[in-house]
Amino acid sequence: MAKIRITPGIFALMLVPVSLFAQEMTLQTLLRQHRSAQAEVSRMVEANTLRLSGETSQQGATFNFTLYKKSPNLLRYEIDYKTRQVAIIFDGENGYYLYLDEPQRPAVLASGEQRILLEQEAFFAGPLISAAERGYRMVYKGRTEIHGHDNAVYQVELTDTDSPAVMEVYLDAYSFLEVSREVRPTAEAKPLVTYFSDFRDVQGFKIPYRVENYFDGKLVSSTKVKDVSIDVGILGYFFEKPTDRQIVSAE
Repeated sequence: MAKIRITPGIFALMLVPVSLFAQEMTLQTLLRQHRSAQAEVSRMVEANTLRLSGETSQQGATFNFTLYKKSPNLLRYEIDYKTRQVAIIFDGENGYYLYLDEPQRPAVLASGEQRILLEQEAFFAGPLISAAERGYRMVYKGRTEIHGHDNAVYQVELTDTDSPAVMEVYLDAYSFLEVSREVRPTAEAKPLVTYFSDFRDVQGFKIPYRVENYFDGKLVSSTKVKDVSIDVGILGYFFEKPTDRQIVSAE
């Protein structure tokens, strides 16, 4: 293993206060670095669809899933559990839950925190890129640390003018990839905390192969991605509002 030569100049740099780095970082610079870290610029422009599949463990059960995305903000998430088949769709405006194995059963309209989660997850480039153009207010909160992550992180807060929900996004201070996300339906509520790790390069994109969700300090789900495809053929109707069944509000 090659030895690292430490010079007096490097020692001096190590003594610079962390706050200085936070002061020098701006939101615009951070977003630019984040976008470059997610994917090669040409790939981010050219890519239009994403399909990934894997396995999720939740509440003692394990099921297979396939997630489809289409730029700019369409999403379809299919779950296979034993004999059940469930689909979650975001059509660019609203989210729907439907049982594929029960064609007569009404689809349920997503609301509250679930709708917020779907809307943010649906954006092809992630929750931060172009957030201001979508009506979100972004505030750079500085450099901090989060539980279970070795490196420092940059914190960005997103709020929606039409909703009391708050999202905190944490970017690794070295890779600039999103390593954690906290979502609250209101500023006072406890957050759903998501951690992203095991990033791998797939056709020019950095994809997290492990995703964990925590609530109130307890693990509620763990996901392992097994297969990823970029620019696969996915037609737009795949993400459309279900018109062949009744749509009802969540109880």
